[in-house]
Amino acid sequence: MKSSNVYFTGTGAVPGIAIGRAYVIPKKNIPLSLRHIEPHEVEFEIKRFEAAIEKIFNHLESVRAKIDPQHRDPGHIIEAQQMMLRDDDLHKSVTSAVTEKLVNVEWALKLALERWEAIFAGVEDDYLRERFADIHHLINNLQRQLSGDGCQRFDPPPDAVVIADEASAAETIQLGRSAISALITQRGGRTSHAVIIAKAFEIPMVVGVKAITEVVGTGDLVLVDGLEGIIIINPDVKLVQEYRLRMHKIFAREQSLISASAEPAVTLDGRNLHIFANVDFVDEVEAAQSHGAEGIGLYRTEFLFIANIKRALDEEMHYNDARALMERWGQGAITIRTFDLGSDKYPLGEYPDKEPNPALGMRSIRLSLANRTMFKRQLRGILRAAIQFPAIKLRIMFPLVSSFEEFLMAKEVYWEAYQELENEGHELPENIRLGTMIELPSAAMQADVLATECDFFSIGSNDLIQYSLAVDRNNDAVSHLYDSLNPGVLRMIRHVIESGEAAGIPVAICGDMATNPIPALLLMGMGIKVFSMPPSSIPHIKRIMRAVEYGAVRLLTETALTLRTSSEIEELFREQLSEILTEEEEPTPS
Repeated sequence: MKSSNVYFTGTGAVPGIAIGRAYVIPKKNIPLSLRHIEPHEVEFEIKRFEAAIEKIFNHLESVRAKIDPQHRDPGHIIEAQQMMLRDDDLHKSVTSAVTEKLVNVEWALKLALERWEAIFAGVEDDYLRERFADIHHLINNLQRQLSGDGCQRFDPPPDAVVIADEASAAETIQLGRSAISALITQRGGRTSHAVIIAKAFEIPMVVGVKAITEVVGTGDLVLVDGLEGIIIINPDVKLVQEYRLRMHKIFAREQSLISASAEPAVTLDGRNLHIFANVDFVDEVEAAQSHGAEGIGLYRTEFLFIANIKRALDEEMHYNDARALMERWGQGAITIRTFDLGSDKYPLGEYPDKEPNPALGMRSIRLSLANRTMFKRQLRGILRAAIQFPAIKLRIMFPLVSSFEEFLMAKEVYWEAYQELENEGHELPENIRLGTMIELPSAAMQADVLATECDFFSIGSNDLIQYSLAVDRNNDAVSHLYDSLNPGVLRMIRHVIESGEAAGIPVAICGDMATNPIPALLLMGMGIKVFSMPPSSIPHIKRIMRAVEYGAVRLLTETALTLRTSSEIEELFREQLSEILTEEEEPTPS
């Protein structure tokens, strides 16, 4: 056996450490060729297409039926993919190509895939970009079915480390049920369905590991660090021992933190802080509750577009989704953010040319205001759900607001929806609050004006930093400039907090700054009392908040805000709070 400690790096998608034997799934090329058909063959080709649809639909149904009830997210994702198979646009695109271009159905599927690829090419949002991967998997499966290969099935041994070019939702469920120890893919991102399912099965996962299938063979010993995105092939005995020790320590620490997560986040000198959860799917509510969340601080509604993008116009879909969220949470605070889509307009069936700069284009609240019917139907659905759950303190939040006028326009659509429902005889709750995400410099600098109309602010630090520093954190050439401790960013945030305090409205933080110890402490020192983050981060941040005195952190923050560089700010906090921060940042073995 080779023993050279060969290192690969990728993107850590699901945290956890695993050690096991590699099970490599080779990439399978699907034979594909253009065949011109005669007019009398059209009906036969369309029947082949429909038969392939049914076979894959039934295969997905069999996968879904075998999912343990405790893993609800994967079931919903499979249902979404089944709905994609029934999508009218897919059927129309393929059958039109067969009928009008007189080509075989395999080639018609290729043309459909190219069309979708052109649509998604202008999308800068990672989450939405991953939806093209769903379509790609779907069409590949159809082409494989048509070629006679059928759906791929795998049989890895228990505790195997599976390595593949990429993984679909159904494939990941099959692997999860095989009790594999980790999953590595050459392609894919953090928001892919494979990652969501791997999280549900608690399978450590690393994505974007280029060329690993060219080096690793089935049977090689593989060590996976799903947090750091590190993979070590054929590690030596010493390294295996180090990582195994770390695995035991991490597990014991996580269990201890989760056990204490139900306790409130109160500083040593008695300041009460409120920790909420960011949620993408209704089924994440259970994790939010078990990890100590006081409420849902951010519910993203973009998931509604995964199955069928035209369903954005379906009021019932919005109603059912909001109702399920409120029913699952029960009582307390929920903040629902309206559509926060990228630069595309495809929810309405419009397929524009690629925008020259999608980050500065038609997205978020701009897209909603440009399509008021869609926007109003979403709001009506949410409001109808709220009627049934008076114990829920509902807050509706508008994303990427750039001006006072823009917020007023969004608020106008909300009141139109509210009034329509009242006129229809509905008795609406009076405790619904309207607010905005502060994620653009223009909104941050006029926070004092926005506070006169908003009931609350939620600072979206990810976009606020990106737009303030003109840095795309996904661009390797400039990502090092993306800096949450940049003094200019901190001054803007301080202005937002002070504006909220002056107007008597709550200010929350819901970006990645809330999950990192030093930025989180800085925000607390600036006066933030409400933090919203992924459920997995809640026990860690609660531990830190309980370990400090608010008064001391506030004084430290006042000093930090006089410093000129982010490195000086970080050094100050590390010097003064070294014991607390060191405990949270356990190094990776080397």
